[in-house]
Amino acid sequence: MHEQSIDLWSIGLFQGADLSALAPAAGIQNPILQVSDITDRRVQFIADPFVIKVGEHWHLFFEMFDQDLDRGVIASAISTDLRSWEYTGVVLTEAFHLSYPFVFEHQGSIYMIPESKQAREVRLYRATSFPGAWEYERTLLKGKFVDSTLVQFGGLWWIFAARGAYSLAIFYAEKLDGPWKRHRRRTPYWHDKVRARPGGRMIPYKNGLLRFTQDCKQRYGHQVRAFFIERLTPTEFVEYPLCENPILAPGGEPWNSYCMHQIDPWRTDDGQWWAIVDGAQRILKSDLSRFQEQQTRS
Repeated sequence: MHEQSIDLWSIGLFQGADLSALAPAAGIQNPILQVSDITDRRVQFIADPFVIKVGEHWHLFFEMFDQDLDRGVIASAISTDLRSWEYTGVVLTEAFHLSYPFVFEHQGSIYMIPESKQAREVRLYRATSFPGAWEYERTLLKGKFVDSTLVQFGGLWWIFAARGAYSLAIFYAEKLDGPWKRHRRRTPYWHDKVRARPGGRMIPYKNGLLRFTQDCKQRYGHQVRAFFIERLTPTEFVEYPLCENPILAPGGEPWNSYCMHQIDPWRTDDGQWWAIVDGAQRILKSDLSRFQEQQTRS
């Protein structure tokens, strides 16, 4: 009888002169955050990282799979230099699974849209005491959507989300609280394992947007691709690949040797690209306790 294997996800920091040339950031030890950094819970993995800078501090939000609850919760970490991170605890728990904590600022408040597919809703939360206290604000969409990703473009708000696992749905609204309407191309990609499922924050690029997707053609969460959205209106959606190859792919070190499936990138004033990413290695489930206890930093 074969022993069960699992994907052990961790979080890393990448850097590059171009999005197509991202590599582990120099002078740091990846992963920057892993299960052995979680001191207050039994955790199977951490993944789905999003960052936001408030004042002089960087705040990292991520999915943490709690073994005792048997579902995902949202946790956070803090840094002043992006290189060293301090885990600060769980910030959001519900009776259903949470992941993909898309965090953003709007009109002086900080919001989060975590994946809440099990609740059959896309739910908006607002920080009441940042970063540790969040309050449910409203439901933006009804349905079993995963990895909902929000962006403002062309005077409208947009949500890109996967319906099921691999079919893309697009919604738009004039205001954050809606009402939200379905794009005329109701499902631009149907059961498309390369282009449909969001893989991180969408960002302005030239006169359009960059959209990141999970390329799951070989296996779930295998690698990340980038697409340039040239036109986006309530009736139009035109995009093409930013580059031929994935911008994130497994390899390099053990921690990301099996999969990489999310990116949260930004560009600094000197033209360099930085990105918080996640990666996984394949391990035997019986070995998980060893990874939970090991300390890789000196």
